[in-house]
Order: sequence, then structure tokens, then C-alpha cells
Amino acid sequence: MEPQPAVVAFEGDLDIFRNGEIYAGLQRVAAAECAIVDLKGVRYFGACLLGAIAGLATERDAAGLRATIVVVPDERLRRLFEITGDDMMVEICTTIDEAVGLCAPSRT
Repeated sequence: MEPQPAVVAFEGDLDIFRNGEIYAGLQRVAAAECAIVDLKGVRYFGACLLGAIAGLATERDAAGLRATIVVVPDERLRRLFEITGDDMMVEICTTIDEAVGLCAPSRT
């Protein structure tokens, strides 16, 4: 049986006032073989989220773990990852099903 991906889902507006919640959520998936950050329920996020995800990506890379997968269905929010270059540090998906599919080991 394949290990299940670790998923942390956020909702609403993610700004500096929710910084503690953001970091705590990301730490729950930091050491997982496959980590998914689900932002489908998020309407707005600030630089605090982008910085936290970049930090998580760096931490996972240093530990030799696969890239963090981030689910961002909203095109304007996805664009923020592109503008900041964070899309080069994580894998971006538009659905949770797509993200879970990326976690499956490749069969060659």
C-alpha cells in the first residue's frame, strides 16, 4: 500500500494575523514523504503565506524530500506564485486530485 500524502488545507483570508496558524499547519506536513498545501478555500493571501511556503520548500529540499505540492485553483492567486518565483520552488496544481496523483510513485 502506498503512503498517503499529508495534506494541510487553509480557508478564508491568510494574512499576517493568521501567521501562527499558517506556520503550524505547514509544520504538520514538513516531514511527510509527499506534502500538499491545499489553498482552494483561500480568497486572499499575503506575503506571509508565500514566505512560509518558500521556507517549507527550502526545508524539504535540504532534507531530500520531494517538492511541496500547492493546490491553487484561483488564477489570480496562482499568478502571485509566478510573480514571486515561488512557482519554481513548489509544484502548482489546480485540483486536489491532480496533487494526489503527483504523489503516486512513478511506475516505469
